[in-house]
Amino acid sequence: MRNGSISILLVGENLQRCPELHRWLDNQRLLCECAASYQGACSRTSRRQFDLVISEYQLPDRTAFPLLDLLAGSPATLFFSRALENDFLWLLMLDRGRQASSTVRSTAFCTPSRLHGSSKTLRMS
Repeated sequence: MRNGSISILLVGENLQRCPELHRWLDNQRLLCECAASYQGACSRTSRRQFDLVISEYQLPDRTAFPLLDLLAGSPATLFFSRALENDFLWLLMLDRGRQASSTVRSTAFCTPSRLHGSSKTLRMS
């Protein structure tokens, strides 16, 4: 985390190996922590609070659904992520610790090209 910026946790092997995402985060002057599995995410969230958690749905040790209970009531916003052929689909699950009201309304698409070309800052509003 740099200069009191947003704290981010990426969970899952594909998200850890997404150079476009890491390059975009670095360009925004944001640093993040990574966890490969649900257990790794539990370990990191027990040591600190995160503002944003992006997790693959299918993790090596289980699905990401238990993250809903783990982060409920926290200040975290949680997205489940699914790798597509050349992109990622992000689905908003928790908004600042509260369950998202509508799955259809809360679907967000993020492609590497959108990240690479973006100059907008990440906002939690």
